[in-house]
Amino acid sequence: MNVQPAGVQPGQSYWRLVGARWEDESQSGGRHSIFVNVLDENGNRLVGQPVEIRWGSGSVALPTEDKPLHEPAMNFPMYNTLGSYAVSVAGLPSDTVIGMGLGSIQQPNFTIHTCFFLTFQRTTR
Repeated sequence: MNVQPAGVQPGQSYWRLVGARWEDESQSGGRHSIFVNVLDENGNRLVGQPVEIRWGSGSVALPTEDKPLHEPAMNFPMYNTLGSYAVSVAGLPSDTVIGMGLGSIQQPNFTIHTCFFLTFQRTTR
């Protein structure tokens, strides 16, 4: 997993990655998803904010949902191995997280169930 920073100028608003966590096979408990929260400038969760997920053969934009605060607002199930997925937030320039997928550092080409948790926040550079 790597981060491509948004190319923004001073004074410009953008989506900044403020949190990223990976869960291995034992931590994920059988789940295999990318989970995303999107926050405003004050740290409040945004509902209905499109999150863009891209992979080699396609892409989808999924809105964040109104869920209890202990649950991530967007959930995208993964079925491809490490390096397959990239995630950013729509509407403004956005940091992009690349290289996500199933598998582990030791076994990147295996469909081992793992999870990624990402948090983006609207901020001004």
